[in-house]
Amino acid sequence: MLRVLPRAVLQTAFYASLGRLTAGEAGLTEALTGAVAFLAVGPLVVRLPDIGTEERFYGTMGRLLTGRPPIAALLAARTWPYLAEALAIWAIAGCLTPLLLARPELADDQLTALPAYLLIMAATTAMGLVVTSTCLGRRSEVAVSNTLAYATLALGGVLPTAAGNGPLSAAADLLPFTPALQFYRAQQAGHPGTTLLLHTLLLSAAWATAAWLIARTLTRRSVRDGHHDLT
Repeated sequence: MLRVLPRAVLQTAFYASLGRLTAGEAGLTEALTGAVAFLAVGPLVVRLPDIGTEERFYGTMGRLLTGRPPIAALLAARTWPYLAEALAIWAIAGCLTPLLLARPELADDQLTALPAYLLIMAATTAMGLVVTSTCLGRRSEVAVSNTLAYATLALGGVLPTAAGNGPLSAAADLLPFTPALQFYRAQQAGHPGTTLLLHTLLLSAAWATAAWLIARTLTRRSVRDGHHDLT
């Protein structure tokens, strides 16, 4: 975590500064909130698939795929270090970045929205589990996880630019991160955001179910074929 923390703070400050350049102080506030929320994507989408990389490196992928405990349950149980990293980075960057931007009062807005950030973590974890399950037995973690991370950055409303109408807007609506971020901002503004909360929970459940189905399918294929090289 110590390696990624300086980059997380500078990245958040950079996105917030972009918001200020494009939409003034209101843009800075909106972009800062989006950038702080986006910090969850690093540990929970980009690095969570490292679970599969480690299993291949240590030669234990076969036991993971063909063992008695459901692989989806094993993957979910191993998310806690990444969840802890996401929470720690959010807390530290949420405090330090407003100081770098000479807007220390914005730190309170971030930290008081902890329950909403926990929802973002849950939504992002569901996305990361889909990537992790998809890449089991393959060597495509980097490409798939980074593609989803950049799609989230471009479509999820991190910066004060809308995805617009049409296919991009529809794609943004399929990401659990999108309504979770909107709920995060609604909580900071003092709005209940109940509809956004339900939308996030439904999308997160759908992505988690997809992760379970993918992992189950790959497990059955591994048992059927007698190996775990699923490339």
